Amino acid sequence: MIVISSDLALSLAAAVPVGTPWIGYHNLVTITNASASVVSAGYPAANLADPATNVLWRGVSASASEYLYALNLSYPNPIDYLAIARHNFGSTGAILSVEGFTSGWAEIAPQQIVPDDSPILFAWTPQVLTHARLRIQLPAGVSMFCSVMYVGKLLVLERGIDIGSDHVPIKFGRRANIVSGMSESGNFLGRIVTGEYRESKAVFKHFTPTFYRASVDPFVAASKITPFFWVWAPSEYPGEVGYVWMVNEPQPEQSPVTRRMAVEFQMRGIA
Repeated sequence: MIVISSDLALSLAAAVPVGTPWIGYHNLVTITNASASVVSAGYPAANLADPATNVLWRGVSASASEYLYALNLSYPNPIDYLAIARHNFGSTGAILSVEGFTSGWAEIAPQQIVPDDSPILFAWTPQVLTHARLRIQLPAGVSMFCSVMYVGKLLVLERGIDIGSDHVPIKFGRRANIVSGMSESGNFLGRIVTGEYRESKAVFKHFTPTFYRASVDPFVAASKITPFFWVWAPSEYPGEVGYVWMVNEPQPEQSPVTRRMAVEFQMRGIA
């Protein structure tokens, strides 16, 4: 899901074009600047900087606000998002918000009751921050965990997904590896799911050459090893956020007539 600050919502309402995808791949969280107000032994906050979702930060049973920090960002340009993946904040009834620090801490993305444990992206009006933190308000006695946290600058694409190409939103692109059992006489013996994931494809056309070279190509280069947060229609479907990785090697095609660029992203991940 997406949580958008009120001032950003007003600016988005006037944005043209509306509803172009967002990509969160720029990340300032590192093993040295990730911190937490509470930590369980063996599950340090540094794990939040690992893009793998099999390593976790774990908190302790709490009855007050706890925080996940990205400290000493040392980034001179404005940033506008914080995103998390593989957490239990929905199933534990958490209330989440984001606070930024310049001369003091201030809320920059509003409090939100989380409906489920799918990836969450908080967005606010771009600003230069010294530190950022996720505030977690939990019921008494609840233990929490989170695997991945990104903080950085969103890539807002110049064009929406090509209207002439079919698209499966990442939330609905369910795929599974399944073993089916059958007896010699043909009886059905059940099925075992050995792995589950989500999959999606996005086709883009008519990127301007300047935008592709300056903004899309650095993302494509990074996506070879870096997972990213994917929001295909932030205005219409704010609940459909994925934490994904690229499974193809995108190669742009440039029209010799218009010089416009086309490219295809094939993604797999969690949503």
